[in-house]
Amino acid sequence: MKAAKLQSYIRINANKLNELPIRRISFTTPNRAALAAAAKALYSAFLEAPDSVKKLLEFVGARLDAKPEESDVVHDLLTHLAEQMIEMNKEKNAEIKSFLDFLKGEIDASIDDLSNKTAIQEYYKHEFQTLIDVLVKNKKKLKAGYNPKDPEPYKLLLKWYDASMTKLAPLLRRIEATDGLIDAIVYRLSG
Repeated sequence: MKAAKLQSYIRINANKLNELPIRRISFTTPNRAALAAAAKALYSAFLEAPDSVKKLLEFVGARLDAKPEESDVVHDLLTHLAEQMIEMNKEKNAEIKSFLDFLKGEIDASIDDLSNKTAIQEYYKHEFQTLIDVLVKNKKKLKAGYNPKDPEPYKLLLKWYDASMTKLAPLLRRIEATDGLIDAIVYRLSG
């Protein structure tokens, strides 16, 4: 490596690494499977009622305060949450792809060839009218004679948009809630 690049790295000696607040997890809790199942049940309840996060964080706190510490149960919960995030993001991406594939076929144009393609690709972050406005601005790039404001295309686009948002809205809420929960647990682990 070049000397200039090496200078940009942080230098930490081994003794300093030992001072970092990294929790050691010993996988020794006798009733680990039952406690992990209870944690998963609390997570399911949390998804139904995000204000129940207190119960879940109290559960995590009780595992970390136990003597001996039951951090392996918290590890199992975090593993489960990470798996859930992966699955929810796969589901989100599949729904987004489905909508964008429909849209591509409807307008007979590649989304990548349109201006303000990010607003189209992230349609779920915007109101329906934003999608229509972006398509109108790209009218010359759409199939001949296609006007997204005409009643028939407008109704079809709205139908697909609403159906997609019906699937995505609760999914996005669960992703956001789970992400916040992971942050809270990791914060508790490091404290």
